[in-house]
Amino acid sequence: MFWSYHCFHLSDLSPAMSRIFDQHLGARIDAELGIPTTVGLAVPVQTHRATSNSTMESEETGGGFQVRIWSVHPRFLDGKGLVAGWREALLAQAVLAGRTRGYIRHPQLVRFRAQDDPIGAIGAYLVGLADEADARDYRFDRTRIDRPSARDASMAVTDGQLWYEWAHLQAKLAARSPEVATRWRDAAPVPHPVFHIVPGPVEGWERPNPASA
Repeated sequence: MFWSYHCFHLSDLSPAMSRIFDQHLGARIDAELGIPTTVGLAVPVQTHRATSNSTMESEETGGGFQVRIWSVHPRFLDGKGLVAGWREALLAQAVLAGRTRGYIRHPQLVRFRAQDDPIGAIGAYLVGLADEADARDYRFDRTRIDRPSARDASMAVTDGQLWYEWAHLQAKLAARSPEVATRWRDAAPVPHPVFHIVPGPVEGWERPNPASA
């Protein structure tokens, strides 16, 4: 059985997975995207509530949600990271399209704004996540992608940024998904299909925060 928004089989739900939206996603992001809280999730509604400990900054409140738009290939993410990444990239798309007043200065959006076609760039990023979801037999609702036809978009990511995120992801996986961390322990990072690697240090927009998703 499948759900139509961004879904996973119930058999995939571990105790950690069931707390996905409890920890740093939830009702407030759904409100920004216009998603009814009673129909947008494949997890119990009572686990779907907002928190405020985050790096995502709202102009209205000065607080918000931890957001990490990963440069690494989504194959390296655990289930929690993939679902969170989809939701957060949808929020980024809404910001870039001007459908929400909040979060417009969030540093994770800098590289998308720098593109000739920011909506196409985030659309291509979302397509990459949806492709990975298909490979795992999840179903993410592609109709939510504003411009899926721009899948050939390409953005640069520095090797320093990629390795920085790789170390950050390995630490996250070791804490919440040790089996996934072990699987990729000896791997080298590969970028999301929308990115190509160029030499350089950690990006200037990066704000190190060990709590970010």
